[in-house]
Amino acid sequence: MKYEKLAEYSNTRFRRITGVKRATFDKLVEILRKGYAEKPRRRGRTPKLSIEDLLLATLEYLREHRTYTYAHITASYGIAESNIYRGSKCANSLLPKKRSKNPPLSKQERKDNRKISKKRIFIEHAICFVKRFRILSERYRNRRHRFALRFSLIAGICNFDRFA
Repeated sequence: MKYEKLAEYSNTRFRRITGVKRATFDKLVEILRKGYAEKPRRRGRTPKLSIEDLLLATLEYLREHRTYTYAHITASYGIAESNIYRGSKCANSLLPKKRSKNPPLSKQERKDNRKISKKRIFIEHAICFVKRFRILSERYRNRRHRFALRFSLIAGICNFDRFA
């Protein structure tokens, strides 16, 4: 589904389809635009997908995760799998940079890593809290169709404990 069509939907329907709020989606697009602006422009054809469509395809892959290939997404967007893969790699650009001997990280890169780490720590703590219930840390031995219900209950308990 292209972004032009999705932009007409209400906020609740937009969130049901993409998995994120419209404001969050707009912030992600802004971050990706900055990242593409800093990236050196290479020669060749212009991309078929806009940044919004590329983000939609990445969210669709992350949300549905039907298979380990991008075949179902490429069929709906009409482009090659390698294009979707390259586009989804940009989402990983929000990960910290790794240090190496030659050349070591610059001060700006270290500063950026600290910013990313400050945001990631809240997520890491939430995941750790859920793992205390051992639904994610060990093999799930019950019926598969009850997993979503149990996980939702545990997530509710975690949210109530953290924010109440």
